[in-house]
Amino acid sequence: MKVQLIDVAKRFNKDWIFKGVNVSLESDKIYGLTGANGSGKTTLLSIISHFVAPTEGEVKYDLGTNIDLRKSISVASPAISLLEEMTVAEAIEFHAHYKPFRNSYTVRDVIAMLGFEKHKNKLLRELSTGMKQRVKLVLAILSQSEILLLDEPGSNLDNAGFVFWKDLLANNTAGRIVVIASNDKQDLEICNELIEMQQWK
Repeated sequence: MKVQLIDVAKRFNKDWIFKGVNVSLESDKIYGLTGANGSGKTTLLSIISHFVAPTEGEVKYDLGTNIDLRKSISVASPAISLLEEMTVAEAIEFHAHYKPFRNSYTVRDVIAMLGFEKHKNKLLRELSTGMKQRVKLVLAILSQSEILLLDEPGSNLDNAGFVFWKDLLANNTAGRIVVIASNDKQDLEICNELIEMQQWK
């Protein structure tokens, strides 16, 4: 599997965020997007996710035949909100209907991985910011998707949270293209290859 970015550029109003991005992303690798604030890490991740269109250039997806691109991409980001009027269990079950979990994990399995057995009936809005981040990461990482995109995955996590998501990711990378956008060294130390955004400014 492969995703190719060909001469990708993005402009907001009159300002170019980046220009001339040429990158080939392959499965079974973890890529890290790094760069100063405002360098376009999150924007490029949004373009790869097919949520934002580039101003110039194109993104080609080679994921095999009969692939539904919407279900082939999973994203976890601080900018993406959970449905906070749902309970933890309801949110996980709702997600599973739209995007099944890898390895036939059940809703009960996912709750157990989170360690949220005592919190499964709590509304998401009642959880701490760090607990919500764990839910976002679990839903993205455990989804049956060919492309996994994580924007600042360590955001709002304590040390135990860092260990948790890294172990989870390490066990769920096979056969996937994984991209992490972050400036945090703890987020990036798991990456096989770093991509510096500044080269396209």
